[in-house]
Amino acid sequence: MKTSFLIFLTLFLYSHKKISGQNKFSKLNDTIVIKTKIQKGDGLFQLGAAPLALINASEKPNNNFFKYPNNIQNIKHTESLSSDFVDIMTGTNNGRNIFIIDENGNKDFSDDKIQSTKKILWSKNDKPIKYNHKTNTKGYSWFRMGLVRDDFYFGRSEHLIGEFTIDNKSFTIHIADPMNALGSSYNIDPILALIKNQNIVKDSISNRDLLKLGEYLNLNGAYYKFNNISKNGEFITLIKEKNFNNKIGTQVGMIAPSFEAVSTSGDTINNNKLSNKITLVANSCGCGGDKKSTQAYYDIKKNYKDLNVIHVDSKIDTELDGIHIDTENSFNKDFYENYRKQYCSRIVYVIGKDNRIIDKFEITDWKPILQKTHK
Repeated sequence: MKTSFLIFLTLFLYSHKKISGQNKFSKLNDTIVIKTKIQKGDGLFQLGAAPLALINASEKPNNNFFKYPNNIQNIKHTESLSSDFVDIMTGTNNGRNIFIIDENGNKDFSDDKIQSTKKILWSKNDKPIKYNHKTNTKGYSWFRMGLVRDDFYFGRSEHLIGEFTIDNKSFTIHIADPMNALGSSYNIDPILALIKNQNIVKDSISNRDLLKLGEYLNLNGAYYKFNNISKNGEFITLIKEKNFNNKIGTQVGMIAPSFEAVSTSGDTINNNKLSNKITLVANSCGCGGDKKSTQAYYDIKKNYKDLNVIHVDSKIDTELDGIHIDTENSFNKDFYENYRKQYCSRIVYVIGKDNRIIDKFEITDWKPILQKTHK
């Protein structure tokens, strides 16, 4: 009995233990923890930037905690929401518009570089600014900032890389957190993409490649749940999943969530009655004056009459032709949680006749994708 217990304990510890060497694992590992490295720039992600909310420095409640240069006028300041948010000030200096980022996090702008405000280049020539963390073990972050039209924009321009092996088969993952554009942490809404699977290396990524927390990574036929990321992004935890084929969700390969929704014309739309054809749940978003995503729905509907195409948006005109699901209808709450998940979405979910998700993509990318996959 004692010998059997020792054998069992040895096997258990081996199956849960990381093999010696950085990021080297075995297929016997149920849990793997990958150490990452920070990389400057967006990489294959499209991280963008957002307009920066600024207030006059004189109106900032904790203004006395910051030190400013003497020769700056019209000072405006960010309102930090947490300790990992970056402090930035803007102003004028000798007639030119300037900004200063508190690069060393010491609440003192007088020891940081004064920089002229320029347009964001949105290209490889765009040079992110390095921000040093005084209280963060990650050490530093990279940000881009500048003018977009007349507004001052700001966003993180960095990503993480995790290189690892499982039984000597090599993989590379990239991670970003685009929803936390003003902060330095990675645990707000991280996304992960598999970039290298042994000898196959991607030079671009699409929406179907992006995984969120709780979704599953296919590593040479074995599925691992993207279970956790440390706050500073230094460690990624993956947990092996042995029952992926029975999972319900909107990740490619999963069983599509069943749904029942009311259309703008008052009809009840049930997924069980749509299994005669491939179904597209096509999200569009009219916010910001966007008309292209809505037009894309009509283009798909016109060109692919052999598909069930369901249009999803908020505040939809009830007189429009086609099948439209208004997400602001309270009856459609569950549908919203499964197939939209955020106020503004432009994702198309493709559901096969077997009720599995077979693809997902940005609605404005419909033409090359459907021409290739649905002839």
